[in-house]
Amino acid sequence: MPKIRILRALKAIALLLALTSLLAVAGGSLVITDYVTGGALGQAHYWAPSAAMIALGVVVPIIIFVHWIVARIHIGALAEMYEAESRQSTSVPKPMETFLICPVRGVGAEFSRKYAEKLEEVGWKVYWPPRDTDQIDGTGFRICADNRAAMKERPYVHVVYDPKSQGSHFDLGMAFAMGKPIIPMNLSATAEPEGKSFPKMMREWARNGHPDTR
Repeated sequence: MPKIRILRALKAIALLLALTSLLAVAGGSLVITDYVTGGALGQAHYWAPSAAMIALGVVVPIIIFVHWIVARIHIGALAEMYEAESRQSTSVPKPMETFLICPVRGVGAEFSRKYAEKLEEVGWKVYWPPRDTDQIDGTGFRICADNRAAMKERPYVHVVYDPKSQGSHFDLGMAFAMGKPIIPMNLSATAEPEGKSFPKMMREWARNGHPDTR
């Protein structure tokens, strides 16, 4: 703000100088009356228009040009200030948003609660279905649709995996179809069977990324 005030002061000074020059031109013939004596009256009237022409032709354009330069600097300073404020407003980190795939029925919600709370403690904004999706649904279709919409809006997916949770497998399929990166949270505690399995697939997915991003 001090820089802007200085520029405004310079503009005011430039305007004042231009106004002073115009007043001096208008009263130029009166200023030299003391110099005029005897037969020099004609000489005085001869030189007065020349002074006015010099002031109008040189001084005033210079003052106007200086005022234009100051105005341009002023506009540039305002634009610079606006850009700085815009960069500052956009550089503020936003909360990291994630969808937490987890079991919902029975003890599953309480099991996954600690994972949701742990993520929120470190700054994540968590969509946790047991809390954020209305679980009253006669068929489950609307629940799946709500979870799909919430997952689509969030850039990350965390997973609290329970091999017995059919809903978790359904949500994993949606995340895979959307190309979301996943962050498994409890695979180390999950028994891993021989051959291919969801835990192995999720480890490769988390380690190497989605096929569309490789």
